[in-house]
Amino acid sequence: MAMRYRHQVYQVWQDTHLPIAAAPFLTWQKNLIQSLGNNWAEKLIANEKAMAWFNFLIGYLFFSLRLVFSPLAHLQQRLKIPPLYFWFAVVLAVAILVWLLKR
Repeated sequence: MAMRYRHQVYQVWQDTHLPIAAAPFLTWQKNLIQSLGNNWAEKLIANEKAMAWFNFLIGYLFFSLRLVFSPLAHLQQRLKIPPLYFWFAVVLAVAILVWLLKR
């Protein structure tokens, strides 16, 4: 939903011929938009749509990782072990387990 509104803003900004310098973008984004030429809105929209699947996969990956590691984080808090020591021990245990399974 937000992407659709953002794309509409791009179209309106381009159709009204407002200067890109006045756009609420960072300097590098303005430079990128200016390099895209006259039909920058269409190119920007096409690029965002092409990247949407990638953003979805990254979000799903981080959600899955959080789902897997949240019980460990809860265990670390309950045991009152400093996070650095706890996560070092977890990584070490996983590395040893992988090493043993590869033998």
